[in-house]
Amino acid sequence: MINIKSILLLIVIASISLTTTAQKITFVEPRFNLESPKPKLSSFDLNGKHYILLESSNLKAPLRLDLQLVSYDSNGKPLNSFMIDETMNGAEPNYFKGIFPIDGNIVLFKSGYNTKTKKMSLYSYIIDEEGNKGEAKKITSIQGTGMFNSGRFEVVASPDYTKILVLSNMPRVKKTNEKIVLTVYDNKLNELVTKKIELPYPSLKTLINNVYINNNGTSFLLKKVYAKKGLPDREMVFTFTPELKLISESAHKIGEIGVISTYKTMIDNDGNLIFGGLYYDYKKSGVNVSDPDGQFISKCTAEGILTSTFNIKHYSGSFVTNQLMSDAFGNFFLLIESVLYKSEAVGEGTAPVYSDLYTNKNSELIKFNSQQQIEWIYSIERDEQKSTNDNAKAHRVWATVLPSNQIAVIYLDSWARHDGIKRSVITPPVIYWKGDVIEIVSQEGKQDTHTLITDPRFGGKNGQYYLIPQTGYLVNGSIHMISFRNKELVSTIINL
Repeated sequence: MINIKSILLLIVIASISLTTTAQKITFVEPRFNLESPKPKLSSFDLNGKHYILLESSNLKAPLRLDLQLVSYDSNGKPLNSFMIDETMNGAEPNYFKGIFPIDGNIVLFKSGYNTKTKKMSLYSYIIDEEGNKGEAKKITSIQGTGMFNSGRFEVVASPDYTKILVLSNMPRVKKTNEKIVLTVYDNKLNELVTKKIELPYPSLKTLINNVYINNNGTSFLLKKVYAKKGLPDREMVFTFTPELKLISESAHKIGEIGVISTYKTMIDNDGNLIFGGLYYDYKKSGVNVSDPDGQFISKCTAEGILTSTFNIKHYSGSFVTNQLMSDAFGNFFLLIESVLYKSEAVGEGTAPVYSDLYTNKNSELIKFNSQQQIEWIYSIERDEQKSTNDNAKAHRVWATVLPSNQIAVIYLDSWARHDGIKRSVITPPVIYWKGDVIEIVSQEGKQDTHTLITDPRFGGKNGQYYLIPQTGYLVNGSIHMISFRNKELVSTIINL
């Protein structure tokens, strides 16, 4: 008797074989190993090479991270993989503050507290191509009163990496106003200008201060101001000249009671600070940051003029901001997604093992035009994608603006929802399979193409590869990305 399930499976496999070549999915050898679990991913380019940094928490030493750096050439060929900072020396600075391509070098920044001098100091280290860390160079220091009340540093770079801005949050002093120090360095870490600033807010233990600098040296401080009980928190934006003279101090408003939930930032080609994401309406009870009430986009110009627009739409299901992008026409695109996280205890006994469970489902791509007015919302509905203990690496959504100014969106979904052109159930549950989807969206918010990646090396049965969307970047119109299987990382090129 003919087995119907077997025939259906053979049909799917045959379909895969026919479409694999057309999609031009390329794995580039050699393959690297993931050295630490659950990494946070970021990337930068230097000297024609692409670097991806993987940050993973390590509980063996206080406030320490495992830092793995992998590099690729312009053709996606893997070059090297190394751990940057494996020291367990408690006397060495262990607060990671960033890694940037500066003056042709990879430069690592860390800070540390000295119990003898009672100072918190910021250091830089040059990292060579083999991962060796050079001698520490002290950048700056601030006086402290204890390890956990010693102030802290934030380090950022301009988009062209010619300028480094360091924010020194001074230690809290009761019954005084908050004090900070801003210092700008050139790409050889020579100090250009520094200024101590007293902000018109009480000094608190908990601070949320974020700084940015454009290529011309204009600096921005985005500060959360905690309100009195019963009132919404708010954000203030301070703009400073390249000489660190205050240009303006502006209150960021989203309607009457809108409060930022999650957001992303960028410096546009004109040197303006753009920040956008999701907001929620403040209420005296029942506030839930994870269920936003709409999207917003804001711009602070290099002249200190702040404008903001928003769109009302309530979300249920823990939506967060994923990306903020722009195109050649000055339009802005927000990518948001549902990300639900919870920690579950598994096992028996008095010492259960906790497991991190991530659930990702729907997402939206939102276009704001150059005048910051919303034009359209492109929605992507998909099955729930669940993962454990991997930070949902394969289940995120990622987008990029193509040279054609179309937007490519990549995400993981179940094959049962797709036929390569549109969403429809085409297979019975017996061959229910996960696969990566590429959607090309037009400037008008319409779907131009919809492609299910049917390369048999992706998705499907246990042990096959999954894309890590957050590692994506464009090279000559092709998407370069890392795929993984357990601890194995493989460079992957997708020719659209």
